[in-house]
Amino acid sequence: MKLNEIVLRDLFSHAPAGENFRFVFLVENEALEDKILQAGYMAVGISDEPQKEVFLKIIEECQFSWMKDFCFIPSSKFRFLGEVKKQLEGLGYTVLSDGWKIFKDKESRFLLNPEELKAALQAYIMRTSEPTSENTGQPPGAISAVELMKKEILPPDWIVKDMILPGLSLLAGASKLGKSWFVLQLCICVTSGKPFMGKETKKSKVLYLSLEDSERRLQSRMKRQLQGAPAPEGLFFVTKANQLGSGLIEQLEPYVKDGVKLIVIDTLQKVRISGGNKNAYAADYDEMGVLKEYADKKDISIFPVHHTRKMKDDDVFNMVSGTTGIMGAADTIMILTKDKRSETKAALHITGRDVFTDTLEVEFDRNTCTWANLGSKEDLEKQMKEFNYRHDPIVETIKELLEDYSGWQGTATDFQNEMMNKNKGYRKTEVIGKRFREVKQFLYEKDSIIYEEPDNAKRKIHKFRRTRLKLFSTDSTDTTDTTDTTDTHATTPP
Repeated sequence: MKLNEIVLRDLFSHAPAGENFRFVFLVENEALEDKILQAGYMAVGISDEPQKEVFLKIIEECQFSWMKDFCFIPSSKFRFLGEVKKQLEGLGYTVLSDGWKIFKDKESRFLLNPEELKAALQAYIMRTSEPTSENTGQPPGAISAVELMKKEILPPDWIVKDMILPGLSLLAGASKLGKSWFVLQLCICVTSGKPFMGKETKKSKVLYLSLEDSERRLQSRMKRQLQGAPAPEGLFFVTKANQLGSGLIEQLEPYVKDGVKLIVIDTLQKVRISGGNKNAYAADYDEMGVLKEYADKKDISIFPVHHTRKMKDDDVFNMVSGTTGIMGAADTIMILTKDKRSETKAALHITGRDVFTDTLEVEFDRNTCTWANLGSKEDLEKQMKEFNYRHDPIVETIKELLEDYSGWQGTATDFQNEMMNKNKGYRKTEVIGKRFREVKQFLYEKDSIIYEEPDNAKRKIHKFRRTRLKLFSTDSTDTTDTTDTTDTHATTPP
């Protein structure tokens, strides 16, 4: 803003018109001042002593309560701006002393590349903490434990229950594994308020940055998943996007202002900046950090899609392509893996700051190109074990033997003969003995049968008995409870 007394008095006589107008950059270069204004931020040029005096005079005259809402950012530590900084601080105004770092050795470059300047200003302001209004006797920005526990904090507002919260989430998986189908299904479900993978969603507007697809492919995929249903309102697609630090955040802003709560970026690599002087970890963490800060600030969920590396790892979360800086910055991480690419079933591994670490078994329907949640891996394994137990010929033989007798005991060869007599098939004796040990716990929990392993190495006698047996007399009303009753003499039924 040109140093016009009337304009400056009008500016500082009212509360800031918006968030961007709260920050006032103080510069010495008139051309840079113009570029900052064009980027949508406030700037005041102070390049000589008279301009400095005029500016400070206006500031002193406009010491109203809302003046504390303004935040001054000098672009230099020296000359007139250094003097202005000291006097502003003396008057009690907020001055960000590190603002000069934005412009150091970059003014010429910013003048040639306004988009780079805009991105730098945006990133700096996002990193800046809110000004401290009063001295509370504690470090700026801190909250005491007492205040924290008194504070009423609402529970998390899930986008997808127990899966996706506002913040930064990440989905990673090998190429051509079905990640794009996964996130398209997510977008449709959230926009329409329908369950996703069997989990409740909060109906919200969604922006899908599908940066590897054309509109033709997107339409084709929508038709496949919708199966004749109408397209949900509130779902928006973008097939071209700016990069982080080069206008991406500004590109997202209108959608967020319009109420978008979930932004999917497919893929992360398409919006990353190539090269640079930072080491790999710092670059990964900083780029993810920009997305996280924006998501936290706007209370939205940003959900990038990324790749895993080809090399396997015992910890599946170490397979995320890039450094640990990517995973470190994310709130929630999901990894999609398959044993074989041709299989329809896969594992969805989930971990995060606010979600329980879990592994879901999921299955891809090739007809509708949608994913279904079959349940947690632990639950499925338990169900499979129970199914195998119920349909195991060895278990069936044990239960049939105990229907007629209070107990049974014998060698594995004796049991082998029992199985064949009952048409349960043939099993090797070593298989029978091993299976007895495997189902021991299930026998007790599911059918109240106690199994005692052999205690003699020479003659291996296996023993089975019910934990409780009811014996009925000839009088149907008279019953006697007999506990742990066992016929210890019968090797085979009499």
